[in-house]
Amino acid sequence: MHNNLEQALGVLTCTFQRYCRKEGDKHTLSRGELMDLLKTELPSLKTLKIKEGAFEELMTLLDTNKGN
Repeated sequence: MHNNLEQALGVLTCTFQRYCRKEGDKHTLSRGELMDLLKTELPSLKTLKIKEGAFEELMTLLDTNKGN
């Protein structure tokens, strides 16, 4: 039987794979793919007041290859 952490990791992995295969490299998320993922999978983000530039900050932190 799978524990909660294993199930959560499985869902995260499957969700990532579903979005990263839409364009470009199938092992990374483009800006557009990440935006689609966030808007579709986390619709409650729309109702939160997120400071200006938060998405850009997130992209900078996640962009390990610096856009290459």
